[in-house]
Amino acid sequence: MRRTLLLLLTLLGCDDGGPADEVPAADGGHVIDGAAGDAAARGALDAGEDAAWGRDATGDASVADAGPPDATPPDAGAPTWAPAAPVGGGPIQEIAVVALGDEIYVIGGFDAQRRIVGHLRIYDPAADTWRDGPDLPVALHHANAAVVDGRLYVLGFLKQGFAADGRGFVYDPADGAWREGPRLPDAVARGAAGVVVVDDRIHLLGGLASGRAVATHTIYDVSDDAFLDAPPMPRVRDHLAAGAVGGSIIVAGGRDTHIGSHTAAVDVFDAATNAWRAGAPMPTSRAGAAAATLGGRLVVFGGEGAPTPSGVFAAVESYDPVADAWAAHAPMRTPRHGMAAATIDGAIHVPGGATVQAFGAVDTHEVFRF
Repeated sequence: MRRTLLLLLTLLGCDDGGPADEVPAADGGHVIDGAAGDAAARGALDAGEDAAWGRDATGDASVADAGPPDATPPDAGAPTWAPAAPVGGGPIQEIAVVALGDEIYVIGGFDAQRRIVGHLRIYDPAADTWRDGPDLPVALHHANAAVVDGRLYVLGFLKQGFAADGRGFVYDPADGAWREGPRLPDAVARGAAGVVVVDDRIHLLGGLASGRAVATHTIYDVSDDAFLDAPPMPRVRDHLAAGAVGGSIIVAGGRDTHIGSHTAAVDVFDAATNAWRAGAPMPTSRAGAAAATLGGRLVVFGGEGAPTPSGVFAAVESYDPVADAWAAHAPMRTPRHGMAAATIDGAIHVPGGATVQAFGAVDTHEVFRF
């Protein structure tokens, strides 16, 4: 029993004395010790992620809220996938991704050595090339990021030990520099939230705070430089998919405790009435998925918690809030979780992520079009 415990603690970067200390990396990132790759190691890392959040890891992904068995089949003119230049700087997961101007920005995350980094990678779709932007002031992952008025905002994130940090940073491409930005109040500091912009207001939905999923809904009004309380989501969740279509904010999937606790539930917030309502459940229950809007629909990609050897979903499904209906589309070429997505010129870019549950970062970058 002690030998088994020691093996598990080694995989999680711990010894008998408790959690491993934060180890500075050569490039300013932070190392999470341990191994990932085979199923046993991946399972231990799953347990470590749950332990870092103070969670009970007894869930079974195969029996989580499954939702309806099928979505509407795709139209005859099925969406297409195409490869794009791999992410600059190499494999990365648990990132934030935004579209700023005519480019895609990838923010922070874990690299292939499970180091937390503060890198900013910028992709030019016209040239199919990546370049490095200035590093953020701190290494971070699961950042809450959005673009308003041509500036990139980071409003809270997770750091070493999956601890929430409410600090904010703003990047202006006009001068190519980060500056200190609005800080989330301590009571609502979190990472891994859904982030949606409606009328120059940044909505932070759910997320992970103090090791627990929350239902908190916080608005940052850019014009007034003020944080506002808003009606909480009907349920707690982190690692969720979110987007805005018209005046509706759509929240889909996510989990409320361990990796296997994912849900198919959909909730829709009407900014005009300031109220939530239930939407049709997502056909594939999952968490850790990427999402972006295109053609009046929220499109959800991949995710983790699958009852497969990799633990990763390939499913691509889109939600029409007007019809309150889902449609299924061509699955991901490279199934992943821990990535994010953004739309430019009628195409959704899905860079980074991991091809196995927990840690397993890749530099894959693929583009989805209707």
